Amino acid sequence: MAVIWRTIDWPKMEQELAKKQQDLAYAAYNRQWDEVERLQRELVCSWAARVLAVRAVADTNAQAGVDGVRWKSDIDKARAAQTLTNRGYRPLPYRHTEIEENGKHRVIHVPAQSIVRQITAISSSSIACFGLTGFISIEIGQWSDPRTST
Repeated sequence: MAVIWRTIDWPKMEQELAKKQQDLAYAAYNRQWDEVERLQRELVCSWAARVLAVRAVADTNAQAGVDGVRWKSDIDKARAAQTLTNRGYRPLPYRHTEIEENGKHRVIHVPAQSIVRQITAISSSSIACFGLTGFISIEIGQWSDPRTST
């Protein structure tokens, strides 16, 4: 498993993701909504998007989420990328942590690392290329039809 993660050609993955984003932006520009939906689904399920999402989440020095998972080894990262799918996604609750900042107490909400941040990273990569945010609801992971949204 660790070999899989170490042998990933990162420039090629970034190039593949950029190409998919470009195709998606072109379809949205031409208002080909069926094509946009197909390309979004293809982008979200692609290996490039999954490994780049895992890398983005793992490279941040954030705390573990409510699930207590923090990927440190290459094996953990490869396993996370392989198991990341959009089927049966149910968000976990946020972990509430109270911190003191400038003499004031405030509550921060830490999402579960295992899936919420990855889904957010993948979804944002699918919609960031053309600046439209109405296609996917990142919070609950459901598709919406852009032809019916106002």
